[in-house]
Amino acid sequence: MELFVHFGLYKTGSSFLQTTCARNRPYLLSNSIYFQESFREKDMLAGKISPGNGNNLSKYLRRNEIDQVLKTLNDWIKKAESLSCSKILISDESLIHAFVVDDALKKFHDCTIRLGIKSVSCFGLFRDPIDHCLSTFKHRAKKGQIPSFEYWVNNEYETMQRVREFLFVYDSVPFKWFFRKYHKNSELIFQYFFYDWLNCSFYKNRNDIWVNPSLTLSEITIIQQAGLIDLRLSQYLYSFFHNIPPDQKEKDISIENRYKIIAFSALSKYRDLFEFLNHVLENMGSETLHFELDSGFDTHNETIQLNTIQINAFFYAIKHASKLHVRIADSLKSIIRKVIIFLK
Repeated sequence: MELFVHFGLYKTGSSFLQTTCARNRPYLLSNSIYFQESFREKDMLAGKISPGNGNNLSKYLRRNEIDQVLKTLNDWIKKAESLSCSKILISDESLIHAFVVDDALKKFHDCTIRLGIKSVSCFGLFRDPIDHCLSTFKHRAKKGQIPSFEYWVNNEYETMQRVREFLFVYDSVPFKWFFRKYHKNSELIFQYFFYDWLNCSFYKNRNDIWVNPSLTLSEITIIQQAGLIDLRLSQYLYSFFHNIPPDQKEKDISIENRYKIIAFSALSKYRDLFEFLNHVLENMGSETLHFELDSGFDTHNETIQLNTIQINAFFYAIKHASKLHVRIADSLKSIIRKVIIFLK
């Protein structure tokens, strides 16, 4: 039996790949690949964000519950064999965090030896640091509970430290490692994952898969301001903004440029890490990461940018909240005035 482990990184298309796998199980089986169902299978099939099918494995490794790791892997081996599959595919973006905890990676390797797994191949995507930082912030700030990007990136953004810890231990086990640079082009990610790594040739379900599309920074700024008044209003705003297709939103260049400068300053202390990671990527035949600010940034006019569709969504959210008796009517006048000032 061969084991294929997609370990992350988060915000690099993991949910897209998991949804693709879940929707195309017959094609995976035709390539002798067993992809275990997730406890959130419905989310995966629906194209919603999900933890993948390796969440329990990651949890057991972090807790040092090795007996549970062995049991989980053994159950999957039996299921794979019953379907005449010679390969098992695991995908969970939290595994990169699990591998760095208390020799978990070495313990995981020991488990595969005990179970007679003849080879383990691991796949990971790494994203340009500033781009990853902004994307992660958009994901975590979308409910209005993070008041400041500058505070968050300097105090709560943990990704670079996890990557450093991972690069310190990954080659301590004889796994086959396959790292690539993340691209927003889903076809390229598909090629890396299925053709280059899994050596799997099948026809992908060509329906567009949009998994957890990000809000714009302007929308998040509005949600943050609303959160200072009532977090319930933030939830309504998130719901309405989230339902707008990405290609129908206004680009918010001015806020993005400002945040890029803040991120560049905060992440500069990891420059040695980026250089080492690029060395590893280059040796694996991958493109390297970019960590520089583009010239010509205009940060003097930081304004919220919304189009008519987004403005309508904003007021519909307020109307909806009021109908459901969210008691913020008086406070809404303040936020509406601020939005109108930003829009002028």
